[in-house]
Amino acid sequence: MSYQSRVQEGDLVGIFYIAVPKDESFFPTGYYNTLEKLYPLLEDQDFKSFQTGYYINGIQEKEEKKEKKYVRLTYFTEQTTNKDLFRAVKLFIKRNNLKQSKKPAKAAKCIKIAKAYGGEQYEFRFRNYLSLQTQIGLEILKSNPEHAKSLMITYRLQMYATNSPVQPHLEPTLSKYSATYQSLLQPEKEQFWTDVTFRPPNATYWDHFLVNLIIGIDWSVTPNPLSPRLSISQINQTYLPEIGFTINPDWTPNV
Repeated sequence: MSYQSRVQEGDLVGIFYIAVPKDESFFPTGYYNTLEKLYPLLEDQDFKSFQTGYYINGIQEKEEKKEKKYVRLTYFTEQTTNKDLFRAVKLFIKRNNLKQSKKPAKAAKCIKIAKAYGGEQYEFRFRNYLSLQTQIGLEILKSNPEHAKSLMITYRLQMYATNSPVQPHLEPTLSKYSATYQSLLQPEKEQFWTDVTFRPPNATYWDHFLVNLIIGIDWSVTPNPLSPRLSISQINQTYLPEIGFTINPDWTPNV
């Protein structure tokens, strides 16, 4: 059965901010440990029935001289399931001893997700992309986390930096580890690759969300496009100490 999007342009948008425990650094464990605690919620039947789509970001921010670290869960929902979804997520958070770093944003229909990512004319397309790339990203991360991290790090710091083709680098992994990607019809796959590489004028490019989901961070402005290609050794020495991860020198994107 092919992947069926449930997201509608008029769906309400709400946000939960799931805190990384204060005794855990964001890297290398805090982001992934918190994300793993959310997996049962994402598979919960109530959550599945109440939401039409969702996406996840790893966030570190300073607010009033205090650093906040959290996993941001943004969801889409219909008016009729808004209150049920909000209660279901709050109950899950309480039962699993999770904390919220800030007050959740109740679902509202005035939020335009695509405003900073190309403009409101992309709203429906952008919502669908966010939901789809989240399903694909989580599947490859859960199936083979070390490979998924290496894949996205080299994508950002090698492929993007040298303006290299994206699909040959990513598709072998998606084809093997993502049931969602496997289920897409050919036109849907083509749309996915168009979206993941879409860079609106004067706006953040859409691949940022997939990179951030898998790694919890995105070096989206450095290096600049068309900069010299970094070797894995250079990446390990220059970029990865801050996230406590190293790529095997013999790693390849083939699986």
